[in-house]
Amino acid sequence: MRLVSTRAPFPEVTLRRAVLEEPAPEGALYLPVDLPRLSPGELRGLVGLPFPAVAEALALRVLGPLLGDAPVRRMVAEALDFPVPVVPLDDSTWILELFHGPTGSFKDFGARFLARLLSALRKPGEGPVLILVATSGDTGGAVAEAVAGLEDVKAVILFPRNRISEVQRRQIQIPGATGSVVPVEVQGSFDDCQRMLKEVLAHPGTGIPATLTSANSVNVGRLIPQSFYYVYGWSALPAETRERLMVSVPSGNLGNLTAGIIAELMGVPFRHFVAASNANAAMTRYIESGALPTGPSLETLSSAMDVARPSNLERLLTIYERDIPSLSERITPTWHEDDALLEAMGSVVRERGYLMDPHTAVGYLGLEETRDRIGHGPGLVLATADPAKFPETVVRATGVQPPPRRDWDTEGRTPETAAAIRKGEEATVELGPDPEALRALLRRI
Repeated sequence: MRLVSTRAPFPEVTLRRAVLEEPAPEGALYLPVDLPRLSPGELRGLVGLPFPAVAEALALRVLGPLLGDAPVRRMVAEALDFPVPVVPLDDSTWILELFHGPTGSFKDFGARFLARLLSALRKPGEGPVLILVATSGDTGGAVAEAVAGLEDVKAVILFPRNRISEVQRRQIQIPGATGSVVPVEVQGSFDDCQRMLKEVLAHPGTGIPATLTSANSVNVGRLIPQSFYYVYGWSALPAETRERLMVSVPSGNLGNLTAGIIAELMGVPFRHFVAASNANAAMTRYIESGALPTGPSLETLSSAMDVARPSNLERLLTIYERDIPSLSERITPTWHEDDALLEAMGSVVRERGYLMDPHTAVGYLGLEETRDRIGHGPGLVLATADPAKFPETVVRATGVQPPPRRDWDTEGRTPETAAAIRKGEEATVELGPDPEALRALLRRI
């Protein structure tokens, strides 16, 4: 696979270099330029298959020529071993539930696959891979779970103080007892965490005894497996729906949306995309003014989407050649206040018996608003988090206590991480929003 930088002119690079060795120059991001294009016949062949079969078929097309079929099949079997239900909400709206992985978030797809991809791309005799990740909520727990038990991949996870839910915090902290994960609480916003990560990846300095990479959606290796569930969601719907399908994506850093556009570039004939945001409204503001806000992100009930300056906007602009009208023809940005999402969560559970988390509620609102703008039609809403991760908000909106996860204890922990914490101590490092402080920490790991 060949990849190019979003800021020309720079030479093409290999997948190993893009995913494992170094970020793109000058703060740019990488985009694949030779993804396989699925023919109509190949797409029809995926219709009706279960998600693991769709994911394996796509992974073999994308990565098989590079890694070999057997390793790719093993990666898919180990990383994507959980169900992906498609739930009808009414006769024209479906929910693609992406939260049945171990940490209850769609981030499990990218994090688990990427951790194994990093291990596969390592050369014999190389030292460990150290993942740096900034999280506004769900990515951190997904990465922590993904690397637990891997001998050659570790993670340092930056999260903003008092800006993530308690379940999200526990999922980040607990695997720290295994030695695979170092949780870092930053005195600042998610944007501060992301800035620290970018600066250290671009200029790591000396004395860090590991290969540094990222598991944020700036790493293109995370977007590839996320594109698989878009193809599956399309293939699982009735034939008359597939040709006119609008997909609404709860959007913060815009990585999930970019994965959907990658699926479209591979040949899936989506009608339209919705970039549904909370009050931070980053993409709406950019399209209206040509600039992103300079201040900190706003705190909302959909905290994993509290992003003021989304990294993946650069990828989207590159795909559409920085032509805003062309981008707007394919993607409608919407934004929604907390009061609106609370009302939506309540009305949907009363009228349709479906319990949504606050992020999925933003996606639902985005679909409804876009239908009013461009016309009604079949829609697929990506459900990105389990309601059990946000029990206080769910109860406030609906009066319903979300059912507990069978694979979690009462603290939001999986059995494996609960056992790990009994063997050691939770250890969270506190840092100010200073890249040099992060470099000093990495030299000690």
